[in-house]
Amino acid sequence: RMLLEVDIDALYIALQRLRKRFPDALIVFIRDWYIVGMIGYVDNVKRGWVDTEEWNKKYGKESPIHSDAYANKFLQSVQNGFEWTWNPHVKGRDSVLAQMASSVNGKVISLTRPENAVDFLDYRKYLAPDGHHLSLEGHKDIARRVAHVVNTVGIHPNPRLGSWDDAGHDVCISWFNTGECPLKFQGKGVEMDNWFTGKYGLTFPFPTGGDIFFANPINRPMDLYINFMANGPLPSYYPLTEII
Repeated sequence: RMLLEVDIDALYIALQRLRKRFPDALIVFIRDWYIVGMIGYVDNVKRGWVDTEEWNKKYGKESPIHSDAYANKFLQSVQNGFEWTWNPHVKGRDSVLAQMASSVNGKVISLTRPENAVDFLDYRKYLAPDGHHLSLEGHKDIARRVAHVVNTVGIHPNPRLGSWDDAGHDVCISWFNTGECPLKFQGKGVEMDNWFTGKYGLTFPFPTGGDIFFANPINRPMDLYINFMANGPLPSYYPLTEII
């Protein structure tokens, strides 16, 4: 995701707890890639990095990623001197993921991708039309690589089951698949939203927000983690969000 320290630290904590709970498990990390957001060029006029999505809209008619028109437009851009590169953060993310995997003796597999970003056209088959999610072929590629790791490393015949922490306490509450939230929440406009088939989210309107309450079931401090997605205000899809 991000290379922010808070994101990295949180994931390290989750991994250490996962390893403590499943000491003999084979933990596999999947490193995928995508066209939109990870491939672009430096615009010397704007003095900024422009990704393929912005370029596709800016130059000529916007074309579907898998179309011949898109391929031809991209090849023409190369002839016109566009220097396509991977997002500068890609190497950093690869390095962080490798370190995280090493910390729990895990394995990293990567979706097939070109070494040089300019060669990505032949790899579009691994991605869906949005240029972000995996296509059927992309899922097959990942599945083959996971199967190879499992067959090579093997699975422990009698895996141990540890505790989540020293006291053995852990609580997980999710309404993502059911839309049923057992926690108390309040606020004008706060409601459960069936935002996609089989997927639910408790929505908090901007800028008023709302409250959600959780009671600690044990008589000692407990770490609290919250999964959330922030959308808006436009044009931002994932703005910084304060949870207090």
